[in-house]
Amino acid sequence: MSIDRGLLATLEAKPGKEEELRAFLEKGRELAAADAEIRTIDVIAVK
Repeated sequence: MSIDRGLLATLEAKPGKEEELRAFLEKGRELAAADAEIRTIDVIAVK
């Protein structure tokens, strides 16, 4: 089965909330990795 959809979400943490955003994204990645229907997860972090 080929991939036919994608999602690009650009998030920018407010000053002082960087760690909170990082934790949120890590939890989301864990949830996505546990879902058998999600085949690929690419994350790019830029400071």
